[in-house]
Amino acid sequence: TGNLLKLRRYFVRATGILAILKLSACALLLLVSGPFFRWWMGAAFAAQSLVTFRVLVLVYAVMSITAPAAQVANGMGLPWLNTVAALVSGLGTVLLIPVLGPVFGVSGAAWANAIAWAKLAMPVYLYIVLTRAINSTPSLEAKS
Repeated sequence: TGNLLKLRRYFVRATGILAILKLSACALLLLVSGPFFRWWMGAAFAAQSLVTFRVLVLVYAVMSITAPAAQVANGMGLPWLNTVAALVSGLGTVLLIPVLGPVFGVSGAAWANAIAWAKLAMPVYLYIVLTRAINSTPSLEAKS
């Protein structure tokens, strides 16, 4: 039980810290991307590409929060969880691009990647699995 408690605590802490860092970096990129794009590539390029860039920054920042869950899942012998998450994300993106692309253009195709946010179910699922394992393991005090 002690190791599972530590694992859950480290997992929650790592996911929280990563979320704070990634979303902070995302917010910074979203704030400075407009002026930077206009300075670097000109107003015409920025007008055409800024929304797509911002969508992709947001999508991948949120998606990257699942990295600790992927490692914990592998370590717990649950590699199927990563496989399912990758299949849902990849297949969902491929299916949504032809739907959103024609309607919303390149930005719609970028938004199709947001289906990868389904991977956010991994940390939730692992937290539930760990909590159930902790609760179902008899404590050391009960054994003595």
